[in-house]
Amino acid sequence: MKPWSLINPTLELRSLAPCDLLVFTDTKSISIDLELKGGGLMISNALSHDFFKETPELKARATVGELARSVLGPKAQVMALPPVIRRKGPVHLLGAAWLLSSLALLAWATGIGVFETIFFGLGGSLIMLPLLLGFGYFMMAKYINMDVIVGADALGVKPSTVHAYALAVSRGELWHGALPAGAPVPPSLHVTRIREEYARLRTDLVYRIENPALFDSAVPTTAAFEQALVDFDDAPEEEREHRATQVEVRFTVAMQHAERVGIRHAEPEHRDELTRAAKVARLAASANSDGERRAALTQLQRILDSLALYYLPSRIDHPELY
Repeated sequence: MKPWSLINPTLELRSLAPCDLLVFTDTKSISIDLELKGGGLMISNALSHDFFKETPELKARATVGELARSVLGPKAQVMALPPVIRRKGPVHLLGAAWLLSSLALLAWATGIGVFETIFFGLGGSLIMLPLLLGFGYFMMAKYINMDVIVGADALGVKPSTVHAYALAVSRGELWHGALPAGAPVPPSLHVTRIREEYARLRTDLVYRIENPALFDSAVPTTAAFEQALVDFDDAPEEEREHRATQVEVRFTVAMQHAERVGIRHAEPEHRDELTRAAKVARLAASANSDGERRAALTQLQRILDSLALYYLPSRIDHPELY
């Protein structure tokens, strides 16, 4: 079980214990310390700021999915955590000092009369001190977390942000500019992100005009990429990870080829007009006013209409063209 990775919900918990886990949904999370005890499972909180409303009762052969559902419902996922160390810090020393001072002062106050102590003289001031210290202690215990997740600092993760990190893992999103460590992106999400990038490039007027081979199915590298997308959609579950990698490789190859040949992909008689179209597209992208942009897009559409090349932008992909 790799720390910071999502866990298959069909795995039995006893095959993982002892370990620390994070059960989470889009809005909530709770940490779990899982141990084996007497042939059964013992579940408690791994992080001190978490708490169970009701400790889940699970059978000895319960699965990860059953744990997730019992804690946070049917949409919950489970991520493996590195070991969690619960440290005793200054806040606990403050609590001990508060208890000792409270007992000592209350004993003294009782000796001279509780009523006079609370409402009159120096005793009133002294009796308020432990009360104030006690209030401060409970506030600090609530908001100061002394727990440590081993190795989390290197990832920029704290106990207070572990839920956000789990969401980044499950969604395949960047965390501090990089993919979350130890969490492979699911194949379907991997391919979805490639499709989104391809769609973004397709709708980028400048890029599409300057690198048209990426959008021409007659080009072998582009055809191979498009076929990889079809193969992924048709692949059985056990092959999807391999197919997703194939999609990524073919997309990279197709993009590199398109950027290498550039406008030279077009027939020689079209290249001058294509170069002019790219310049006009850049003018539209950098226009300072709506009027300038509309004028540039109108001119661009005239050039594209005169070229009539099927792999260039059209009004279907770019309704802003006039």
